[in-house]
Amino acid sequence: MTRQVKDLRNLSGLTATALAARQAALRSVLARELALRQQLDDLDRAVADRAATVATAPDAAVLAGADMRWHVWIEDRRAALFSTLARTLAEKETHRDGLALAFGRDQATARLLDRALADTARVRQRKADNGF
Repeated sequence: MTRQVKDLRNLSGLTATALAARQAALRSVLARELALRQQLDDLDRAVADRAATVATAPDAAVLAGADMRWHVWIEDRRAALFSTLARTLAEKETHRDGLALAFGRDQATARLLDRALADTARVRQRKADNGF
């Protein structure tokens, strides 16, 4: 094995590891995004459920004004979740850029390694054909 092939194999291992790390980081951000979207859906469902309950018969919470405070809390919570979601989406784009770069490096290294292996095989074949 030539020094070039050995170096390219080492480099290929490094780029594959870097790619895997970038993929893991993006998966983490995607999981956070999914959790935030689920929390927003849960809030929407809670509001809809509450509206359906109140529509049939006002309860003590409505009469005491607690329902209004709950709606304020819901809107504050929704605003906080949307703010966090916006930051998470921006982070996701940053991770996608890094992932694209890591993928490109990994693919380029793989192509270089393939070429080096092919060149080494051709040289060996030529030497075998010439009796060396």
